[in-house]
Amino acid sequence: MSDDAAFKRKLGEEEQKLQQSQKAARRRNLLILGLAFLALLFGIACLYFAMDNARLAGAAAVYGQEQQQEKQGLAEEFDAACKSDDFAQSAAGSSICEKAEQVASEPSTPLAGPQGVQGVPGPRGEQGFPGPAGSPGAPGKDSTVPGPVGAQGIAGLLGLTGGRGEQGIPGPVGPAGKDSTVPGPAGAPGQDSTVPGPAGPAGADSTVPGPAGPAGSPGADGQDGAQGPRGEPGRGISSANCGTDGTWTITYTDGTTQPAGQCRTTPSGVFP
Repeated sequence: MSDDAAFKRKLGEEEQKLQQSQKAARRRNLLILGLAFLALLFGIACLYFAMDNARLAGAAAVYGQEQQQEKQGLAEEFDAACKSDDFAQSAAGSSICEKAEQVASEPSTPLAGPQGVQGVPGPRGEQGFPGPAGSPGAPGKDSTVPGPVGAQGIAGLLGLTGGRGEQGIPGPVGPAGKDSTVPGPAGAPGQDSTVPGPAGPAGADSTVPGPAGPAGSPGADGQDGAQGPRGEPGRGISSANCGTDGTWTITYTDGTTQPAGQCRTTPSGVFP
């Protein structure tokens, strides 16, 4: 039990040391980055000041050259004026002419040109000879405490897609499928077509009469027709006689007769 506790305590100490070393490495990296950033800013500032100095030197050179040209122009004007008798005989003119001769006799100092661009750094020197090998150190002992698991590395980049492989040999034809006993799902209802279909053939006459249609509205009264020809005179009854045989005899106006049934009856049981 004591060995386990000592092992855990030692493992905790090693983890603390590792964390401290990682913190120190992070602080050192941040310090290096800060120094590199400051060095970059210093380089940019030096470059800016060098360019500004070159600009100022160029401006000073231009200004000095302009002053020299103006001075030379004034000396030439005074020299031309001193050659005239009226100007050279006066006291002020003679003094000015002497000063102009002194200025003209002074040598003109050449002006410094603008500063050139900084040259390219020279090549790196050769590497020195390696020093003598040190004495070998004592061999280290294998640690019984496993080190902490390192952080997971960054995922690698996705590789390029390989080329398309050659087409394989077609496989054998499979057996014919069997008809399914399960009907498939019903299809979606079709939409009404905007194009009318072709006209169907004419229907045959039906042998079964159709139902009677509804009664029509009564028609208008017809007009009286023209009077037809007069008909032949009709036959009337001239007389009706009951004969002795008990039947009627009808005599018509045209002289014809016709029996018309029994006209008398004999009561049964009255006469023998």
